[in-house]
Amino acid sequence: MLDETQIYIRMKRWLQDNNWKILGGEPPGGTNDIPLIELKDVSYMKKGSKGSRKIDFVAYKQGYFLFLELKPVFSYLDIKKLNEVSGEAKWRVAFIRTLKERNIYKELRISTEMETEYTTSDKYYIKAVGFNDTGKLGPQDFVTFLLSDNRVKVIIGTKLKSKISQLLSM
Repeated sequence: MLDETQIYIRMKRWLQDNNWKILGGEPPGGTNDIPLIELKDVSYMKKGSKGSRKIDFVAYKQGYFLFLELKPVFSYLDIKKLNEVSGEAKWRVAFIRTLKERNIYKELRISTEMETEYTTSDKYYIKAVGFNDTGKLGPQDFVTFLLSDNRVKVIIGTKLKSKISQLLSM
């Protein structure tokens, strides 16, 4: 069974090999060469991380953002967090704000129209979880990455659009 660091490294390599631009995240142990992506609750005005959300990997491809949480085994808390971050307008606004603060936003050349789409709709956010291949799958509106010693198996939830399937099979 792979530990969280091994899963993280494998998924980082898989994303790069499949032409996803890794924007940031939160690696196990907090050390890596990618920026930390921390979404701060817009209603919390004090300093610090209280109420913030951090995602293990945030990647970008052809106008879509991939939010990926990784664990050795399936975690319902990761499902809940990703549903909140992509499903609630305040977190989508916080996400775009974080990209701007980190100067990632300019690099992506996002139009004003797309910024509006990103903050008002969840249609350009792909929720994904990755863990050891134990036979368990994520929800049908998620992508599930099942990892083993020698492979990464991608399972596209039945409630996802064919475009998402295309993005993950290129």
